[in-house]
Amino acid sequence: MKEIYDDSQFHDMTLEEFQKLIEESSEVDIPLDSFQDFVNEVNYIDEAAYWDTNNYLSYAEECLCKAEYKEAFSVAHQYSKAVPQTQQARLRGIYDACSEHGILDASIIMADYYFERWESSDEYRGKAYKYLRRVYKAGYLPYFWKYGYCYLNGIGVLPSKLQAKCIFMDGMLCGGDDMCAGYLKYLVPEVENALEDATTLFFDTSKEHNYRKAYELYINAAIHAGWNSDRGYPIMRIADIQMQKNIDDSITPRKCFLMYKTALKLGVWGYPEQDSDFDESELYYKLGEIYFDGYGTKKDYYRAAQYLSCGWLPAFDEDEKALAKREKYINEAWEKAELLSNDDADWKYYRECFKRGEMDIYEEDEDPEDNFLYLY
Repeated sequence: MKEIYDDSQFHDMTLEEFQKLIEESSEVDIPLDSFQDFVNEVNYIDEAAYWDTNNYLSYAEECLCKAEYKEAFSVAHQYSKAVPQTQQARLRGIYDACSEHGILDASIIMADYYFERWESSDEYRGKAYKYLRRVYKAGYLPYFWKYGYCYLNGIGVLPSKLQAKCIFMDGMLCGGDDMCAGYLKYLVPEVENALEDATTLFFDTSKEHNYRKAYELYINAAIHAGWNSDRGYPIMRIADIQMQKNIDDSITPRKCFLMYKTALKLGVWGYPEQDSDFDESELYYKLGEIYFDGYGTKKDYYRAAQYLSCGWLPAFDEDEKALAKREKYINEAWEKAELLSNDDADWKYYRECFKRGEMDIYEEDEDPEDNFLYLY
């Protein structure tokens, strides 16, 4: 609005004429007194924003000189929408410095900026790759598909389908963007009846039990699943095989945990006839054990108790000892959670959990930490 008021073509207009111009362009009747208030408010905000932006960008730059990168990013980002076009390069300079010193949100903003414009020049391609690499190194899963896309198309780096495949694979299995599975369909040929054959092998009780072949077929089934909900079951079984047999050194405990959470998020409705007795409560029980033991995630006895209570394994129907172990697990988890609610280090988290009461794990909000491949 400030540029309109400064333009010479409007200098001789009366308020009524300017009001009429706005009404004609917007097709809305505006009372004169309300319009005057509107003009006054815009003038005030515009002037304030102009000075505040310069002051706060200067303050952010001072923070950079003091190595206070979190504060610099916080201030710059808070006023980023008010920064005029002539100051955008200055703003990006602040983001760049923050990104270089480990501020993930700054890296994400810069990655988005250059990735959206990577076709403009070689410089932009190089910068898109640079910032996406920083985001990838931080393990931020929602951006794995963009980093893999760089390798697939040679954006700022030599093209490598093998490297792209590895990145997309981690993204698909561990809860990254659905685009990862989309690109894997292009890179990996589909195996006919992969899900059914994998399940047959998984439940095979013969001495020639081929877990590795089942593992590979489940991966193929996850890649070529028709719907996201059909991808949950094979991802869960991939984690099961790794937990039982440890056949893939690249699958860390953290990845196993994220695969179970991904399966739960996607849903495990697409299970085959060979496993017709499968119940989703099996997945809840496995996650309860993981939260209890802190396998690939932080120990969380409150969540463990909730997931274990909702979980069930087929063995519990026939094995009394296994059922008794479940009850012991649940009771111990509640006891530890109550004990830690008075602990100096953890009391705030656990006390807040008990204050909220029993959580509905079926409607639980996603944990922001689940967006990261690494546990910090």
